[in-house]
Amino acid sequence: MKPHRLPCLLLVALALAACKPQTPATTTGTAPTTPATAAAEPAPASIAGSYAGLLPCADCEGIETTLELRADDHYTLTQLYQDKDHSSFVSEGSYTLESSGKTVHLHPANKDEYDDYYAVLSTTQLRMLDRDGKAIDSPLNYTLSRK
Repeated sequence: MKPHRLPCLLLVALALAACKPQTPATTTGTAPTTPATAAAEPAPASIAGSYAGLLPCADCEGIETTLELRADDHYTLTQLYQDKDHSSFVSEGSYTLESSGKTVHLHPANKDEYDDYYAVLSTTQLRMLDRDGKAIDSPLNYTLSRK
């Protein structure tokens, strides 16, 4: 390689690394398509309650999911897998409402667990979002309904 090419390649690499991708603005309906980055808002009493549903599972018949949102801004998420072992997982922590009350952001007390996001469809329904707080593009049902 010629000696003058190395500095040029380094400058190009530095310029590309400094560029960050632009995210397009969207004007979609009910489900947010970007992570919840707005300031956290206190949870209104109307969102507090117990929500349940059978969520899709990649390698089992489904995941019986119950999400209890308490008025003190804490939650308990219980997931029972419909596999041969009937594995279950419980997560507890705090939650915040973000994106002007359109997204519930779960903050697990155990930092080894991932944060979860749910779109607020109404006072009686929540829809699970992906790990980035974006809508899941799938024909499967990711909705939890108030018990």
